[in-house]
Amino acid sequence: MDAKNTRSIRGRFRRDLLQDSRTFYTSEGFHLQRSGPWVEAGKCPFHDDHQPSFRVNLETGRARCMSCGWSGDVVAFTQQRYHLSFVEACERLGAWEVRP
Repeated sequence: MDAKNTRSIRGRFRRDLLQDSRTFYTSEGFHLQRSGPWVEAGKCPFHDDHQPSFRVNLETGRARCMSCGWSGDVVAFTQQRYHLSFVEACERLGAWEVRP
């Protein structure tokens, strides 16, 4: 393990530093429709989706594709979409607090 990875792992995930769900998924290019906990977000980015099948729960931050079955929170979404490790996804989201 190189020095960069060692430094990054010495930290902790801070869920309280994540953006709210609506802001996050909107910044990822989804157009959230309707109000309420589960909203239609558009086409799933993880497969060749022909109809809007991606849903987001704005209360919990979880998302689910009704077509391919993918399900996860904003961290899992970031990991999958950008091919990142857990720590890298948390850092990208500004939710990784590095310990000295």
